[in-house]
Amino acid sequence: MRLGEENNTQCEDGTMTKNEVDCQMLTLINTRRAILASGTQYNGFMNQLTQGEQPKVLPPAKNMRKLKWSCDLEQKAKTRVESYADKCTDPFDLQDESDVFMTDYFDPDGITDPVFDISEQLWQILSPIDSQNLTSVDDSAVKYSGNSATTDESGLKAYATLMSSEAKEVGCSYATCDTATPKVFYFLCITDKGEIQPGDTIYEVAEKKGCNCDEAGLTCDSSGLCVEAVNTTQAPTVTTSAAVTSGAGSLAPETTTLLSLAEFPGSSSAEPSTWCTFGEISDTMRMHMQDTHNFRRSTLALGQITDNTGATLPAATNMNYLHWNCTLEEQAHKFLRSCPTEGYQRPSDDLPAQNFYRQTITSNEPTWRDMNKKTVTEWWKPVRKVAGPGQSARFSLAHNSTSIRSYTLMGWAESHQMGCSIARCGSDWVEACLYYPPGNKPGALQYKPGKACSECNTLGQGPCQASLGLCDSEK
Repeated sequence: MRLGEENNTQCEDGTMTKNEVDCQMLTLINTRRAILASGTQYNGFMNQLTQGEQPKVLPPAKNMRKLKWSCDLEQKAKTRVESYADKCTDPFDLQDESDVFMTDYFDPDGITDPVFDISEQLWQILSPIDSQNLTSVDDSAVKYSGNSATTDESGLKAYATLMSSEAKEVGCSYATCDTATPKVFYFLCITDKGEIQPGDTIYEVAEKKGCNCDEAGLTCDSSGLCVEAVNTTQAPTVTTSAAVTSGAGSLAPETTTLLSLAEFPGSSSAEPSTWCTFGEISDTMRMHMQDTHNFRRSTLALGQITDNTGATLPAATNMNYLHWNCTLEEQAHKFLRSCPTEGYQRPSDDLPAQNFYRQTITSNEPTWRDMNKKTVTEWWKPVRKVAGPGQSARFSLAHNSTSIRSYTLMGWAESHQMGCSIARCGSDWVEACLYYPPGNKPGALQYKPGKACSECNTLGQGPCQASLGLCDSEK
């Protein structure tokens, strides 16, 4: 069974709708390709910052084409994912060697938007370049090195496949098994170039920044990607008939309850806790919490979020990347130990702001990851359900008394530190996240509308991660 509108597919007998193709798949992939073409893609940005190094950018790409949608490739992908869905293959039992393949559980309680979930998974496939660097970079070419005794770029293979300058077309498909509990989705993208192999060139380096499309019949579009000259003003087309951290100042008050009534995920040798000395959750869980936040902040910053009226919200000039803060995590943990039924009221506006969620578990043993995805979705979805700051991005006192406040806290531009904890309390789960500097200040801007990332340096918020539309502030 497919997810989405069945009567508005991009290709005849396809599975992807026009909106999914244009606004999610092609936008996410081509945005990353445009960043490479412009020579502004950081190479392992977060890894370099952690090691105290000055972040380096990859050189500009030569002849980086704007990918077009291929109905033939979509059909190939459709055949494979539907074979998995027909058998309801468990994600943990499925061994698919494809580079751009994803499978996971979704929608444990019937609320999560699965299409948004898939775009989030694709975002995570494209984002490892922000934390892991490509090692084979010189003045002539950027190559994929793969996994060897000296390098491990296995986490970048899907990214490198989708970024190959030799690729001209892409097709993706997805299917679900709705009889499984929780439900399962399968997603696959195929390019006409095929899977990248160790030693393959991702792209040739251009001599200068700017328009670098010198193949016959090509010209640059407004993003710097190469398109056929006759199509420079057209929307994305198809090829066949279409049907980490710094201090956070004063912290939230600690709970006085010493006896823990809550069960926390903990850590293990398989999933260790090395980020923080306080090891009640693993680094994998921390990364998942951080990624689910920054993905949504990125889509907002890039102007890809619609509000309750259906209008697209403006992009953000000053949206910060959220870094993990161990002290905030510990505060969230201490708050959850007593299994609270509601969030705390801040005695001071200078204290970290908190999002809180409690929900009865209705599915069969959802994973901690499932529970976090559901929680974050619940915090974010009011932007599409109730009135919020809208086009002005101005937060009012009235907003503090509606559910929009959880969305604005997650998407408050000036916040750059976060820490969360999650626990089971009998048949319920609870999660709390703290943000600093705190948001939801009446009369203030949630973010400054304008070109994404354009005021990062002006406002002293650190360099811009252009592919994410986020500023990197380590203040």
